[in-house]
Amino acid sequence: MATDPEAYMRQFESRIAAMKANADRLQEGLRAADATATSEEEEVTVTVNTSGALQSIEFGPAHRHLSGQGLARLIMDTYHAAVAEASSRTTDVLSDILGEDSEAIGVMRRYAPGGDA
Repeated sequence: MATDPEAYMRQFESRIAAMKANADRLQEGLRAADATATSEEEEVTVTVNTSGALQSIEFGPAHRHLSGQGLARLIMDTYHAAVAEASSRTTDVLSDILGEDSEAIGVMRRYAPGGDA
């Protein structure tokens, strides 16, 4: 650490600027990490945010041909696909900030949908 107060302040301001830049990158990346999944026959489209919270469900005309149970199963399958995509995007954003080899990223990948946990 520098003993010169001016050098210390320059280093401190540089670290603060780097933290702010990382926070801005993180915020921008997380805004773009929401995910939308659509079923194969376009009966259902589901959008979730970065934490997997449901944001919207839309139904295409073909959903009318499904039974109640079939529609429920398709909604859940589509929801899980959207959650997996949002989780992957969120982890990618964080790995850009924290580094791919960080312990936090390893934990996120292990516990992500389809991970090894």
